[in-house]
Amino acid sequence: MGTIYDRIDDALASWMLAQPLWFVTTAPLAVDGHVNVSPRGHDSFSILSPDSVGWVDYTGSGVETVAHLRENGRICLMFAAFDRRPRVVRLHGTARVCLPGQVSYADVVARHPRHPSTRAVIIVDVRMNQRLLRSRRARHGPS
Repeated sequence: MGTIYDRIDDALASWMLAQPLWFVTTAPLAVDGHVNVSPRGHDSFSILSPDSVGWVDYTGSGVETVAHLRENGRICLMFAAFDRRPRVVRLHGTARVCLPGQVSYADVVARHPRHPSTRAVIIVDVRMNQRLLRSRRARHGPS
């Protein structure tokens, strides 16, 4: 079982920024709507504060994430590592889409290398972060 934390501390921020791949999950309000899970990566993710993150959103796939966020704002980001110490971290929150010309867009885009496919910035107000850590015993069986 994981532990729930109310903010992103320095150690967690460093770990998240070191992950080359992470996932974004959104869903529409409609019961028959599809949950969308999208991989993200590159140098596009930023820790904005202990309870806020953002990323540069690129073209290249559909815009389901943006559509869902405009409808209801619900989001979950998941980071995972399976190296020396397996770890999964989920950030649950409410997100908004920022477009060129908005201050938040310019702030996040300026933190990252220019990319020709930049279309928006997503800002997430994190309300809960859940860390799931597997113990040594769980990985290697009972001793």
